[in-house]
Amino acid sequence: MASGQRRTNKTRTTLNGFSDEEVTNATAAMVRSSSSSARSSFVFGWRDTEVATTTWLDDGSIVGDEFRESERETPVTVFLSSIPHDLIPDIRIVCYPSTLRNARRYIRQLIHFHAFEIRSTKWAAYFLLLIHRARQTRKVRSVEAVSLRWVLCAYVRHEVASRNRQKRTQEKDLHRKMTEYRVAMQCICGTSVIKYGRKGKPHATHLMIDNGDTLRWTSKMLTGTSTRAKKNKSIPLAAILDIRAGPTTDVLHKAVQKGTLRLQDAKFTLSLITAKRTFDIKARNAAEREFLHRSLRFLVSLARDHEKQIAQQVELSIMKRIETLTIWKHGRKGRPHKTRLYVNRFGEVSWQGRTGDTIQLEDIRKIELGHRTAVFQRSREHGLTSVNHATRCFSLVTRIRTLDIETEDEQQRDWFVVAFRYLMDKVHEKTAALKREKAEKQLKLLQELCHANGNPHQLLPAPHA
Repeated sequence: MASGQRRTNKTRTTLNGFSDEEVTNATAAMVRSSSSSARSSFVFGWRDTEVATTTWLDDGSIVGDEFRESERETPVTVFLSSIPHDLIPDIRIVCYPSTLRNARRYIRQLIHFHAFEIRSTKWAAYFLLLIHRARQTRKVRSVEAVSLRWVLCAYVRHEVASRNRQKRTQEKDLHRKMTEYRVAMQCICGTSVIKYGRKGKPHATHLMIDNGDTLRWTSKMLTGTSTRAKKNKSIPLAAILDIRAGPTTDVLHKAVQKGTLRLQDAKFTLSLITAKRTFDIKARNAAEREFLHRSLRFLVSLARDHEKQIAQQVELSIMKRIETLTIWKHGRKGRPHKTRLYVNRFGEVSWQGRTGDTIQLEDIRKIELGHRTAVFQRSREHGLTSVNHATRCFSLVTRIRTLDIETEDEQQRDWFVVAFRYLMDKVHEKTAALKREKAEKQLKLLQELCHANGNPHQLLPAPHA
């Protein structure tokens, strides 16, 4: 027994500090403790263990209460019941310093060395304060406080290392995207293809990418007075809904029927689908078609992500400015009161008041300017507002109620109107996108069912070019 105790002391902390192996073991132990569910509940610094009603066997099976009652007296169940259910170490006694004085000095140096990392987290400084207060009130012993601070530093090192790994991964992804972007630009810019339209004959054109977000192509040689020559031959990449290979649109179907597109060349075609039109082209061979397909798909996804980021930044800036502006709210009862509006990321408009009412941006049907609602008419009748103030008033009208606002001046009223119209358009776009995605899923499911029943589905008409 004494020899075993000496062997155990060899693995404990020395006078000079703590080993990296102990840091790793402590971190792994705490991670396991946080993921344990029914077998133990764990609170940082104070332990509360609950023994489960089931027994876990080596093969992963569970012995429940019914099985235990039926097999209670067997040697196997007696042996399994003697095994402890909770083997997670208590972090208050993870490390055993040989000398408490040296351990305190080492912990102070460790905290000072990782001061920047501790402040970079949102929780470490607070937990250090809790440990300090617990030590002052003698809720923990001095050796337990040393162990808690040491494990806390180990957790900080683990979080910082995880953050650095995530940063390196993001840098690799950014480098990969930049490489793919350059390759895609080289594959598309200057490429000569055959363009098919709703009218006229197919003609050769060259593809170009402007600013990484717009696809342009050269048009046929037309006179300067022609109205078609004045049209902008371009499509925003973010507006492209789908990219299809092969003759899948009405334009290409008509080209095959007219004979302007041969069947053996149909596999070289590519179609860009937008909400209003299609852009149908034919490459020289299958390899060029594949390069164009991959490059355009990558650039479209990149343009969509960029557009979403810009839209989110604009929406956040609008929401933050709305919160800083003071307005007067008119109601059905009482006098107008000074308040502020708040718009959260879920599209909910709220204001400071006793009722706590809210309205949704998607429920707003229109924005009325001036004193056109019943609430403003009541305010005018009671002398709470005048005709001269109509230029700085507006109302958000829903099916159930109205939100009647009076601003400081006409310029501020116009800014509010433009801001709310922008937010309403974004909400409607997101709602339409969700409905379109749901409809596409239902259509795909219906086509799969028709194909399984032996009735191949017919191609639905695509938008006109």
